Amino acid sequence: MKTAILYKPGDLRVEERPLPEVGPDEVLIKIDLCGICGTDFLVYDGRFPVELPYYNLGHEYVGRVERTGKNVKGVSTGDRVVINPNYHCDSCYFCRRRELEFCENRKRFRAKSNGGFSEYVSIIEKLVYKVPENISDREAVFAEPLSCCLHGIERIDLKEGDDVLIFGCGTIGLLTLQLCKLKGAGKIIVSEPLKVRREIAKKLGADITINPLEEDLAEIVSEAAPRGPRVVIECAGVKDTISKGLELISKRGQFLLLAIWDKNAQVSLNPSLIVDREVRVTGAIFGSLTLRRAIDLLATKKIEATPLLTDVSTLKDLDKAFKKAMSREAIKIAIIPK
Repeated sequence: MKTAILYKPGDLRVEERPLPEVGPDEVLIKIDLCGICGTDFLVYDGRFPVELPYYNLGHEYVGRVERTGKNVKGVSTGDRVVINPNYHCDSCYFCRRRELEFCENRKRFRAKSNGGFSEYVSIIEKLVYKVPENISDREAVFAEPLSCCLHGIERIDLKEGDDVLIFGCGTIGLLTLQLCKLKGAGKIIVSEPLKVRREIAKKLGADITINPLEEDLAEIVSEAAPRGPRVVIECAGVKDTISKGLELISKRGQFLLLAIWDKNAQVSLNPSLIVDREVRVTGAIFGSLTLRRAIDLLATKKIEATPLLTDVSTLKDLDKAFKKAMSREAIKIAIIPK
């Protein structure tokens, strides 16, 4: 089979490898489509340290079950599936508390298997979730990122009528925007430099879109929400937006950090912005307990995902696709392994 291997930062090659083995509790999946995630960017350019060569790029994929191990009961050959890429042992301190994101024995995949930029993947059954046929492949690749956004929204107390300011209209920002709308948010304001992303945000329910490079963000936000937005959500991964958001947020507001950050990122801010107004700052990562609900949201068409998929490429052009995705020319790029 063909699979992608990262030999060093920026050196991504597609090579022939044997099919991964299928253990008794595992499932072999033939991949139909795999999205490129922000985490993949960080691994690709060396900002997220991994052991090289690295075989596990790609986790936002949809495919069909090709083969099952002898102990597998929940899925069958031919089932359409997506996966939770975050292993959990179910027995450590955090797993027993149902805080699966912090599993003390967490791993992404077994070392002998590979990631989703490939023709096949072998993975433990408990991380595999069936997808109904009324969800297209182009929608299904958003199940995992949507689960992360859903987990984030559930980490805060967003009440009906609360005004929301969202920084960044990439995949995470645009999915989060729709979740805020479903929760009954008041005015939804988005800050995004790229016109095409602002236009999609408007179509998906944003009340106000701002180009922070050309418009006065503070003035527009203050006019729309005189007491400040009750909720600020950082989806851009840009340092300045943290301090800017804290300057604009309301008293007892909630600040949610949803972007994927470089492990060496450092931010300077005035803590009085948090203390004086009793602001609650919250982070969120993964969505191990929300993936099933994310699939349901896509199946019932309560979340519109297809406008976010702006490019589809092939494995042979994977390196070019990564470079395009990192240039922000696209929102989401997905890879067909054929």
